[in-house]
Amino acid sequence: MRQFPGIRGIEILSRVDWTGFLPWERAHHMQRNRVMFDSQAALTAALQSPARIAMREDFKTFPPFEGGNSHFPMATKIVAPKDA
Repeated sequence: MRQFPGIRGIEILSRVDWTGFLPWERAHHMQRNRVMFDSQAALTAALQSPARIAMREDFKTFPPFEGGNSHFPMATKIVAPKDA
């Protein structure tokens, strides 16, 4: 992801073990990646870049898995406390 042209930031979040009483199913294989660009045009350019093509080729070499692999383009609004 850091090879994307115009990349401004990358966050990689991995699941952690937790203790709780709620009956939620625990995932043992979760990861979330967030890539940030300065504009929709920059995102589009990155998605059409050789770096993106190389990532798709690399994905084909991953071990088989069940479940989804979803991607959602989103805009972010940062809201700060009044006294900040």
